[in-house]
Amino acid sequence: MSTVHMPFDSRIFERECRTLAAAGFDVRLLVPHDREETVDGVHLVPLPRYRSRLGRMTLGQLAIGRLALRQRASLYHFHDPELLGVGALLRLAGRPVVYDAHEDLPRDLLTKEWLPRPLRGLMARCAEAVEAAAARLLSGVVAATPVIARRFPARKVTVVNNFPPLDEISPELGAPYARRDPVVLYTGDLAEIRGASELVETIDLVPERLGARLLLLGRFTSPTLRARLEGHPGWRRVDFRGWAGWDEVQRALGTARVGIILYRPEPNYVTAQPRKLFEYIAAGLPVVASDFPYWRRIVEEPGLGLCVDPRDPAAAAEAVAWLLEHPGEAEEMGLRGHREARERYGWSVEAEELLGLYGRLLAA
Repeated sequence: MSTVHMPFDSRIFERECRTLAAAGFDVRLLVPHDREETVDGVHLVPLPRYRSRLGRMTLGQLAIGRLALRQRASLYHFHDPELLGVGALLRLAGRPVVYDAHEDLPRDLLTKEWLPRPLRGLMARCAEAVEAAAARLLSGVVAATPVIARRFPARKVTVVNNFPPLDEISPELGAPYARRDPVVLYTGDLAEIRGASELVETIDLVPERLGARLLLLGRFTSPTLRARLEGHPGWRRVDFRGWAGWDEVQRALGTARVGIILYRPEPNYVTAQPRKLFEYIAAGLPVVASDFPYWRRIVEEPGLGLCVDPRDPAAAAEAVAWLLEHPGEAEEMGLRGHREARERYGWSVEAEELLGLYGRLLAA
């Protein structure tokens, strides 16, 4: 269940729901959508779309609560902190309920622009208390990273990392690296705190002689931000395609020369494990990433790419230019990353964790 995410979200639909359906579960995904349909064995049950956050968090709660009860499910699994109340009511009704914690919510609230700055600290502390109370009541918590997992009781939490399905992503599935155009790829939401401005500034500073272009697959979180970036001189070197499904992301991973991620050093990001980072690595792309200590251990120490100050587009442009000017070394970084992914960052192990949790809860 989700009132916030896209119908074909990579974690919820592509990873978790498809895995459960393939394992024989009758999976129903309650999500904002324009029609009822079954895709890859997953039955999508449409929720209304609300124009305001207030409407979603009031009327939306009632709508999803009613629909959830109608499913008469053996187990409920929800993905948004705002559904903690709905989850608690379903648990009190006697059904197993799982909360999927995608983000470090208290740290995430410290950067929410829609919250007045003086209230952010208070809201973060309240959120931490509410999540802790809910964790004691709910049947289980799925954490997207080990860092998030530390905030919940060990007996209740299962880590299901956001790693890619390695059978669907590999350097061998794309064009030969040496023949690819100088494309720098970013996938996912485009927001200020996720470095959207820095991405456009970076591609503007890469030397023209290299012919580099920035391919953006994602959605802008703010129309104002999109309008401003479209007026930036660097936009002439951007190929913006909007939100993309998994098939299009796979194709892009097989044609790009560099994967880039320049999240700003916000509390929720410095220990995050963004899906795109591991997709770049698994696809054999050398990576230019924010120079967070946690990310440095993933990217730079094993030699999978270059880490830079995300607030310094000139440094990011220099890293991109180096990778484009040294294709042999860049390809070796990518191949090293793919080998690392095969050993450490595949979805198959995470799928077993998810299925094991379901098995334990349903058996109980």
